[in-house]
Amino acid sequence: MSAIEIVEMTEADGMVQRDEGLYLSARHGRITWREGAGTWQATGATVWLMDGRRPLATHEIESPNRMDSKAWWEEKRDQITPWARTLRPLARLTDPRQAAEAMQRTKDSLQELGAFSSLGEDLINEIEAAALPEEIDAARAEVPTGPSVLGLPPVPQDPIAFGSGLARRIISRLTQTVADYQRVALTLAPDIEAHGADLSGWGCPRQTYGWHGDGTSLATVVAQELLAGWAAVNSLRNPLLTWSVQSAKVSKARAHELTGLSRATIDRVLA
Repeated sequence: MSAIEIVEMTEADGMVQRDEGLYLSARHGRITWREGAGTWQATGATVWLMDGRRPLATHEIESPNRMDSKAWWEEKRDQITPWARTLRPLARLTDPRQAAEAMQRTKDSLQELGAFSSLGEDLINEIEAAALPEEIDAARAEVPTGPSVLGLPPVPQDPIAFGSGLARRIISRLTQTVADYQRVALTLAPDIEAHGADLSGWGCPRQTYGWHGDGTSLATVVAQELLAGWAAVNSLRNPLLTWSVQSAKVSKARAHELTGLSRATIDRVLA
């Protein structure tokens, strides 16, 4: 991967923002750190790894001398560059994850009503607004409906069941989106043995990673997401192996060669 450009900030506040591309936004100046219930200030250096206008990672250190700060910026660029492509998909899974959590809360609230009410109608409208047309059609098909009137879609006879079923489909779609981003990040991850320690000191910008919040260890967040991506990929092994051998006509010998799985394991999966 080519070197990421370092762009020094000229203003005291904010960060450099471009419309697209990976770059490092750097600043030398006064920094406020939190310590317990209070704060303290010192002159220091800050960098943000940016993807367009989206901050992917941040790091800061006390550094009274600007020239020392410039050398530190270059050091941090070398550390974060191998991880930059991995962070791109991870930074995009916050929105679908939070949307899935919000939809689960809405679903729980709807089910607690137990009977149709004006509040239930509002919740169902909220769920429908987040659904795809095919999800609405599938949820309607699951619940008995009344007759169509004036050419309008038939109304489910159990609105609570309809709304809950629709919410379940939305949550499943959003959860799958999160897993897709995790799998992509896993494929883009660098050699862990070479770069695993190089995320030390990097934190997660709150506006990108939501609940993780500023200062949370980027290494911890990335590790958890990559482990989840590995689990998602690993769960696909048996169906993929079965399809490859039985439908795509890949020989067992070739499957063994490509995967490293023993012949006995392959036979056990196919049994």
